[in-house]
Parts: sequence; C-alpha cells; structure tokens
Amino acid sequence: MASVVVGLDGSTGSLAALRWAAGAADALGEELLAVSVVSGGTDSSAVETEMRRAVPREAGAFAGPFRTEVIEGTAGPALAGVAAGLADCLVVVGRGHGGWFPALHLGSASHHLVHRINRAICVVPPGSGRFDPNHVVIGLDGTDGSRAAAEWLRLLARATGSKVTAVYAWEHSATRMSNVARGPDTQEEADEACAGWATALGADGVLAGTRAVRGEPSEVLAAAAAEAHAGLLVLGKRAERRPGEIRLGGVPLRLLQRGALPILLVPPPT
Repeated sequence: MASVVVGLDGSTGSLAALRWAAGAADALGEELLAVSVVSGGTDSSAVETEMRRAVPREAGAFAGPFRTEVIEGTAGPALAGVAAGLADCLVVVGRGHGGWFPALHLGSASHHLVHRINRAICVVPPGSGRFDPNHVVIGLDGTDGSRAAAEWLRLLARATGSKVTAVYAWEHSATRMSNVARGPDTQEEADEACAGWATALGADGVLAGTRAVRGEPSEVLAAAAAEAHAGLLVLGKRAERRPGEIRLGGVPLRLLQRGALPILLVPPPT
C-alpha cells in the first residue's frame, strides 16, 4: 500500500476521519496524505496552513510521515483523481457537511467515492475517529468483492494483530429474487460456505470464528459487529459491469447510512 489518503475539510466528520486515518497509517507503517479540495478563488495557502496545524493537533501520537495537498475542483471527483494517481492506497473520508469553507462538502464527496472509486475506502462516522483494529467483523458471501475484502483484511490483521469474525448473512434460496445467485438451502450449507470463504484468514491465525446467520444482511452484520464490540466492519463491493457504473449495493449503503462504526469497502480486482 502506497499511502493512506484522507479527505479533510475541517468538518467534525472529516476530523474524525483524520484521526482514524492517522491511526491506520501508523499501524500499517504508511505515509499519511491529507487532501483538501477547494473551489476557484479560495485562498489555498490559508487552507494549507490550517491543514498542517490540524494533522498534529487531531492525530494525537501519530509520528509517521505526512504531507498535505490542496487541489481545486469538486471534492468527490478530485479525491478520486488523487487516489487513481497512486499505485495503491486506502482512502478515508468522514460523514457530514460543512467545514472551513462552504464550498467543501465531504458528505457528498463520500457518497460519490463509495460508489465510484476503485480503491479500498473507509467511511468514518462522527465520534468514531479512534482506529481500533483489535476485533474486526467481515461480511463474506463468496463474491469477487468479498474475496478481495478478505485478502485486504489479511494484510491489516498481519500488521495489527487483529482478531476477525467472519459473518455470512444468508437467505433461503426460495426467498431470494430471481436475479440473485442461488443461496444455501440449509443452515449446515451456510455454515460450510462461510467456513470455506474464511479459510485463508484461518490459515493466518487471525480468525476468531465464523458465523452464518439467516436474515436480512445489513441487520445481521450490524448485530454481529455490535455483539463483537468490533472497531471496524469490512465489506466487499460488487463488480463493475460497465465503466462508471454504480457498484455499491443496498446492504453496504444501509450500513453506511446508519452505522456507528467505521466501514471499510473493498472493490474486486479489475
């Protein structure tokens, strides 16, 4: 991973994202890149000065390398462009609106990025800025995005010593829509499927357990994360069928809208 990129606009949500991103960069031994996107006519030097003050002030004990960048444009596409210019990175954004300058709207930026960006992205809710990888819940379902999420989590767990609970939220085949891949017919089949998808995590010794729970996926995953006192929920994104297509499904979107903990989304390889 080349760096941890955080979108920063001075809002409560973006400052929480900064704290989380600094913790992640420190744990992973990576550079922290703080990016602010400004509109035309904004005093970029004033934004740069405030960012350089904010990083050490908000990032606590973070002692790793960091740099700041101010670019002109629209927040979502501009941040996506920064991420696309890096060989690999983790993008971190906060939820919420407002900030140092009225032209910056990281709420809309995070919405754009989770749908469009082809990088791992973590959305941090206000008040949840502490990087806490001790226990992580990952949602598995056998898709390409799910497998990519498991591989990404292996890297995080190796660096941080995280313990992982793998959860498969399943529905009986007869209750699923016709355009959705066939699911298991029994609890035993669901248990076996979840255990199989989590094999690599088990081989690394980071797996605390697997659970297959029948029910609506967003509700199952939220309950599992709360029960485990997880500090992070990891999910895969679905594959892009056409260039520019929206790739975020309803389950992660519902969790993002109401979630109380950071949610990390991993796209499938392209």
